[in-house]
Amino acid sequence: MISRLTLEQVVDLWDVIKYAIDVSLPPTASRERFRINKILDSILCGKMDCWAVYERDEENKVISGHAVILTVITVDECSGARALLVYALARLSERAPEELWYEGLSALRKYAVANSCQSLIAQTNVEFVRDKLVEVGGEEYSLMIVPIT
Repeated sequence: MISRLTLEQVVDLWDVIKYAIDVSLPPTASRERFRINKILDSILCGKMDCWAVYERDEENKVISGHAVILTVITVDECSGARALLVYALARLSERAPEELWYEGLSALRKYAVANSCQSLIAQTNVEFVRDKLVEVGGEEYSLMIVPIT
């Protein structure tokens, strides 16, 4: 199951979310000391969404957390194209059932469509994630980053 977390859930689960963010930030993220606080601010003010991928048991209790995902709706200033950017994705478990990945991608697609996005964009250097995105029609492009400082 995948759920977009409420602000209260983000605050309650912040220690887990903070760890997940720290290990999965994209190479374009700031390297400054307070970057995690800025990300929390972005979530709390509604600029960014935080999602959890997890399993529930027969009694509907959460039994296992598998991933934390941060998304942002972006607008290309030149073309006006809207996209749902997967800003960060952290696997918390290596043993997530494969159907959870497809369920999660389906939910993100629905959210993107509901927000008038034309595409879903993700950056990754994790082969497993890349393979899953290619399986569902993802196109690969190269991202080159040249540090200035």
